[in-house]
Amino acid sequence: MKRPLNLSDPKDRNAFYNSREWRELREYILSLNPLCVSCKEKDRLVPATEIDHIIPISADPSKRLDINNLQPLCKSCHSEKTYREVLAPLKTKKILYKKIWKL
Repeated sequence: MKRPLNLSDPKDRNAFYNSREWRELREYILSLNPLCVSCKEKDRLVPATEIDHIIPISADPSKRLDINNLQPLCKSCHSEKTYREVLAPLKTKKILYKKIWKL
């Protein structure tokens, strides 16, 4: 019996993103909507190159293959969104920690 995926583990995350199921779903979504949805909202037509989990898989792994939780984005928009979700909160915590401890 296979152990459940732990998507916070880099090995499991790589296995997921390299899985046939993910690759096929990714290609299917890009075939349905080849444009970045974020750029399109700003009246720009930019090809989508990445598929984004609207609700990050770290927050809800059960939605990792839910087509309603996926959106096509260009590299730039996907990087911005990832920064806002992952790196910006970490920076904020670090700044708060420094202020509290006056480092």
